[in-house]
Amino acid sequence: MGHEGSCTRLRYYSRARPAEIDGSRSGSTAARPLLHGEQVANCHPNLVSLTVCLSLSPSDGHQGPGGSRVTIVSGGRLMDCRLRERPQCLREHYFDQVKDCPVVPLVCDQKEPSSLEPLVYEESCETTSEKTYPTKKEVLAVIPAECFERSLVKSSSYLAASLVMTIGSGLLFYAFVPMTWHWLPAWVANAIVVGTAATGCWVVAHECGHRAFTRHNWLQDLIGFVLHSGLLVPYFSWQRSHALHHARTNHLDLGETFVPRRDTTPAGQAWQQWHEAIGDEAFAVFIMTSRFLFGWPSYLLTGVTGGPARGWTNHFWPLRPFSAELFPGQWRRKVWLSDLGVLAMLGLLGWWVSYAGIVPVLALYVGPYLVVNFWLVLYTWLQHTDADVPHFEDDEWTWVKGAFMTIDRPYGGLLDFLHHRIGSTHVAHHIDARIPHYNAAKATRAIREHFPHLYLYDSTPIPKALWKIATQCNVVTKAKEGWKFVGSRDSRAVAAD
Repeated sequence: MGHEGSCTRLRYYSRARPAEIDGSRSGSTAARPLLHGEQVANCHPNLVSLTVCLSLSPSDGHQGPGGSRVTIVSGGRLMDCRLRERPQCLREHYFDQVKDCPVVPLVCDQKEPSSLEPLVYEESCETTSEKTYPTKKEVLAVIPAECFERSLVKSSSYLAASLVMTIGSGLLFYAFVPMTWHWLPAWVANAIVVGTAATGCWVVAHECGHRAFTRHNWLQDLIGFVLHSGLLVPYFSWQRSHALHHARTNHLDLGETFVPRRDTTPAGQAWQQWHEAIGDEAFAVFIMTSRFLFGWPSYLLTGVTGGPARGWTNHFWPLRPFSAELFPGQWRRKVWLSDLGVLAMLGLLGWWVSYAGIVPVLALYVGPYLVVNFWLVLYTWLQHTDADVPHFEDDEWTWVKGAFMTIDRPYGGLLDFLHHRIGSTHVAHHIDARIPHYNAAKATRAIREHFPHLYLYDSTPIPKALWKIATQCNVVTKAKEGWKFVGSRDSRAVAAD
C-alpha cells in the first residue's frame, strides 16, 4: 500500500517517522529518542555528521540510499542530509519511539543562511508517494467474524459489574462517612470514585445506542434509555447526533463534537488572537476548566463544538430557534421521548431533595455526575484530536479517512476495565461501532496488523497528551493533507527552540 516518502520538514517530523539522533556533538555514542514532533536543533556548531534512524513500516516502499533527507539546524547553519544506507527500522505504531533500531549514517552539507528565516525552510523530496486508503469493505474484511458476535450474557455481566461498583461505592461512603464540612475531602473522593465507576454505565448505554449490546434492539434501547436518563442524557437524541459523529468523523462542516475552527474564519482568527494574547498556560487552564465543567451540557443544549453546517442545535428541543436539521422526520418524536426520561430523573432528584435536603443530593449525585462528564469530555476530546491528525473539508473527506483519524491511547488496565476499553480501542469502534467492547481488542490487533501505516496509537501519558492538546490544538490551518492544528505563537516558538 502507498505511503508518504521519507522526507520531513525542518520543524516537525512527520508522524510516520519517529527518529533517534546521537548526542549533541560529532562522535557521541549516547543516543536519545526524539519525542514525536521534536525539532533537531541547537546541535554543536562544529557538527558535520551524525546518525539518524527513520522508522519505516514494511509497506513504506523506501527506494534505498539517497532517497531520504532530513534538515538539521546546527549553530545557525542549515544542514541538508541524505541517508548513506537504507534503514532497517520498524515501528509498531505511528507515535511510538524507535526501539532496537540500528542507526544509519548521514552525509550533511552545511549551508549558511542569510538570516533566521530559513528556519521555515522545506527541502524537496525525492521519493514521495501519496498515502492511499483502503475501502470500507477492505477494512471490515480483515476483522475476524467473531469480533461482531454480541452476547447478551457477556454484555449483561459487564453492565452488572458497573452497576454494582457504582451503587455499592456510593452506599459505602453514605454508610461510613459523616455528611459534614469536615469530611469534604472524603466526599470529593466519593465523587471521583463513584463518578469513575458510573462512567462504565454510561459506556454500556453508549454501546446500546450502537446496537453492540445484544441482537435484540428493543432490549438494548430499553437498557440504554434507563441508564442514560439516569445520567441526564437524552438517549435517543444523543444516539442520533452520535451516529452523525461516526458518519462524518473529522469532517470540518458536517462533523459532530470537537470540530475545530479554521484560521480563515472570523471565529477562528478571534480564537487564535485571544490564545496568543493570554498565552498557552492561561488558555489551556481556561479551555480545560470550561470544557470539563460545562462542555457536555453546553453541547446538549446548544451544539457547541458541533459542525457549523447545522448551526445551533438542541438535544431537548428540535424546533426553532434551534436548527431542526439534526433531528429530521421520526427523530423529533424520539427527542420528546428522550425528554420524558430526563424529566422523570429530574423529578426523582427533586423528590430526593424535598425528602433528604440538598446536601445528600450534591454529595451522592451531583459530584459523581460532574466526574462522569469529565471522563466523557476527556475521552471524546483525545480520541480525534492531536497536532498531527488532520480534519477535512468535503472535497478531501472520505469515511475511511475519517475513521482512521481516531487515536487509541493508553489508559491503563484499571480504567480499561471500568470504562470497557472506550479509549484504548476506539479506532476499532469507529471502523464498526457494532463490535462489542469485549471483542474490540482483537479487532484492534487485526486493524493494526493489516494497516500499520494508518492505525494511530499515541503512547504519551494522558495528562501530558491533554496539556499538549489544550495548548496546541484549537485552530486548524490548511495543510498538504486536510487541515491541521497550528498552535499559538508561543507553542510554535517552543517547537523551534
